[in-house]
Amino acid sequence: MNRTLRRFVVVFAFGSLGVVNGGRADVPYLVKDIFTGGQGSEPGEFVEYSGELYFYATSALTGAELWATDGSEAGTREVADISPGTEGSHPRLLVGSWGNLFFVADDGLHGRELWKTDGTAAGTVMVSDIAPGIESSDIADLTDVGGTIFFTADDGVHGREIWMSHGTDAGTQMVADINPGTADGLDSFGYLTAFSGALYFAADDGVNGRELWTSDGTESGTEMVLEIRAGTNSAGIDHITAVSLDGSDLLIFSASSGSSTDPWISDGTAAGTELLKDTSETSPPGPTDFTQVGAIVYFVAWDSEGRELWKTDGSEAGTVRVKDITPDGASTAFDGLFDVDGKLLFIADDGVSGRELWRSDGTEGGTAMVEDINSGVGDGVTRDDAVAFGGVLLFGADDGASGLELWRSDGTTANTGLVRDIVSGPVGSDPRNLVAGLSSVFFSAEGVSGRELARSDGTMGGTTLVKDIHTGTGDADPGSQVAFGDLTVFTACDGDHGEEMWISDGTESGTELVIDLAPGLEGSDPGRYTLVGETLYFAADDGVHGNELWKTDGTAAGTELVSDIHPDPEVGSFPSELTAVGGSLYFVADDGVNGDELWTTDGTEAGTVPLTTFLQPPHSLTSARGLLFFMGWGDISTGEEPWISDGTEAGTHILRDIVTGGAGSTAYDTPMVAVRDLVFFPADDDVVGRELWVTDGTEAGTQLVVDIHPDGSEGSGDPTGSDIQELTAVGGSLFFRADDGTSGPEPWVSDGTAAGTARLADIVAGAEGSQVEDFTVAGGRLFFSATQEGSTGEELWTTDGTAAGTALVADIWPGAEGSEVRLLGDMSGRLFHASADGTNGREPWLSDGTEAGTTMVADIFPGSEGSYPSGFTWAGGTGLFEADDPLFGNELWAIQPTCPTVRTVAGYTILGDAVFEAVDEIAIADLAISNRTAVTMTAGQTVYFEDGFAMAAGTSLVVEIDPGADCN
Repeated sequence: MNRTLRRFVVVFAFGSLGVVNGGRADVPYLVKDIFTGGQGSEPGEFVEYSGELYFYATSALTGAELWATDGSEAGTREVADISPGTEGSHPRLLVGSWGNLFFVADDGLHGRELWKTDGTAAGTVMVSDIAPGIESSDIADLTDVGGTIFFTADDGVHGREIWMSHGTDAGTQMVADINPGTADGLDSFGYLTAFSGALYFAADDGVNGRELWTSDGTESGTEMVLEIRAGTNSAGIDHITAVSLDGSDLLIFSASSGSSTDPWISDGTAAGTELLKDTSETSPPGPTDFTQVGAIVYFVAWDSEGRELWKTDGSEAGTVRVKDITPDGASTAFDGLFDVDGKLLFIADDGVSGRELWRSDGTEGGTAMVEDINSGVGDGVTRDDAVAFGGVLLFGADDGASGLELWRSDGTTANTGLVRDIVSGPVGSDPRNLVAGLSSVFFSAEGVSGRELARSDGTMGGTTLVKDIHTGTGDADPGSQVAFGDLTVFTACDGDHGEEMWISDGTESGTELVIDLAPGLEGSDPGRYTLVGETLYFAADDGVHGNELWKTDGTAAGTELVSDIHPDPEVGSFPSELTAVGGSLYFVADDGVNGDELWTTDGTEAGTVPLTTFLQPPHSLTSARGLLFFMGWGDISTGEEPWISDGTEAGTHILRDIVTGGAGSTAYDTPMVAVRDLVFFPADDDVVGRELWVTDGTEAGTQLVVDIHPDGSEGSGDPTGSDIQELTAVGGSLFFRADDGTSGPEPWVSDGTAAGTARLADIVAGAEGSQVEDFTVAGGRLFFSATQEGSTGEELWTTDGTAAGTALVADIWPGAEGSEVRLLGDMSGRLFHASADGTNGREPWLSDGTEAGTTMVADIFPGSEGSYPSGFTWAGGTGLFEADDPLFGNELWAIQPTCPTVRTVAGYTILGDAVFEAVDEIAIADLAISNRTAVTMTAGQTVYFEDGFAMAAGTSLVVEIDPGADCN
């Protein structure tokens, strides 16, 4: 049994070993004003080319542009100011090929297009404007195949297809329109791979599904290698990797020919493409992380023991699981496999020691953790950003004392250690973007000057107020937060501009007004932010066009009106229900002539068109199966029913007229929720009442799941129904609230079948029910609030989808009062919520689903008043929310999770008495040591000591801080 005692420090008679520092995670601190002392250039995407390291970096004069360095200060230079001014061109996807470095950039005139450089300003030019004008062609997957650059792009006419370039405008062209017309032949993860002088990739021609394709750069030489899964069903080709096994060059990849997703191999021909081995009995996610080390290819795959490490020599018999690292059917969390001088090193979490560095020689016995860098369950290696260099792996790790710093390992415990403590203390320099050069590893590191470029040869080295946008006690009232890459976009008022669009990276200096669309105090009142690819759409009124559809890339220059749908500056079309489906945006708007219609846009004015007119505004727009599902009232004869659209007028139609005639089966507040390839919704067929329905996109597949609340009124024209609410997808299941007429409103789950639909718990016996609500997903499980009158009141509950796994998390406000919990969102696998404990008022809390792991983060508004947190958004490792305190009013706040220090004192021989006094939490194992009991401990063991305990001379001990279940 584990217990937690009071706080301890180890003090020896001959001197102090030091405080074993622990403490709670997520400690509040004031964010530094980075811009007024050290903004940092934020370098990234390092690529070594022609003897220099190229990368992007931000300067105060030119913004984010292309830079190069030879590793010295004097030899570090800006290559070219592609987009004059402080905005920058934001170069990305750097790839070297035959005398030029290719990349994607935006010069402010042509959108993000293909560029090249020879390392000089004069030799830095745009190769081709694929999507003419300011629109971007959305280039992805730049791949060099024998001096030819292949990539995917969308020219605005053919959808995303395969393109190639020889470095000139004339030599840049679409290779083939694989999926004819405007449909996409590829997505942004086509896994373009150079192999045997040709290009191999995953594509969908609209007929055969996603299969393996090849191209020699000509239209006639672009073809499907093999239809692995017959028909329109996709083989789901993923993770294409070129390897060499048993003297043969091969491709290894993940694919499905039917019920399971397994590893396949190919020599590039149809005859030479075959299933390597059926590794899974069902169809979980397919194998990933194919990594060759010598004559073996390692990968991660699923079988009956969960997700584990596998290897293959290219034969079925030689394709085996290496080790069940996390036993009992549980899966191991992997974060990267690396070939380090002929040895496999990888990052994994075995469920006991946290995320740490492991090694393997391909045998079960030779697969082991290299070192528990952050002792106990804390994560030592927190990201997969690592690189092999000089026979060692360089990576970022946190030992609990030095913060996240640069470490090295050759796969042995003796040679695993900190390279240099760049930033002293528990914060660390957070090394990122590691890339190996000829003589050094380059990376970005955070220091007193912000995030800057660093190098190494492998030897020796956050709840917070983000910004008082409306100074003084005035309220900025931030709202409508949405994650935008690693940033958060929101609406706020600073007292000078009115309600306008702001952007934040979670720091004061990184929080700024994007654009003043409606100059003056009125503001444009932007909202309904919806991300489609790298474009953020929103509705706003600039005072000239009325409330219309806009788009932005997060900059003032990149913010523009999409279309003036209703040319009346006093009205506007009021776009609503903005919904992303693939690379298109669907929405509802009124052009002033036809009323509320369903519209779609590709981001251009010409590509913004109406699809169908409705009697009432369509609603509940939902994306599934690459199609749009929604509720619509097409004409007086059908009433409101479920509809579907493929983005064309002809392909927009009613799915099923559930209630024949004009009554309709749904109401305006009817939700639709996609769960994998199915869409669930409540409907009233006028026979069994308002119950749960499901659709696969066909009329025949649109049907009642089950009659949860059967009563005697069926067929009477006024059946009761189960009052379906709170539809929420978690994994492959739908969770919802329903009333079966006996137990009242309680939590239910469904897989889309009658047999797979069940009540999870009868939390409050009787017809009143527990009134469950606020369903929120965090850490892959469902949280919700439930009320037990006279017992715990309204408190936090959770479920894993089983009756046994449905339980009260914690009685935060002890007794019948209830904490009035409000669930806000997922913060790095934990639930961020607002609750009151009877003392502090409603404040921000975190929960990992356990009572011990449910803690208040900070008392922002001291006392019983409460700061009432709301509007939580998690982006780029920072949680942003609005809260009210007595000093600043209602402003934007942030939280960054931190873990407590974990330190182990192993095998220490005490020369005199040892006294342990209360200063910090120490985890307690079953072994309880009484006063003056001498005992010899083993390395890694956890122990507690009673007050005043002294240890006899000559004994050894281990002391370890428990990081707690609320720390990821």
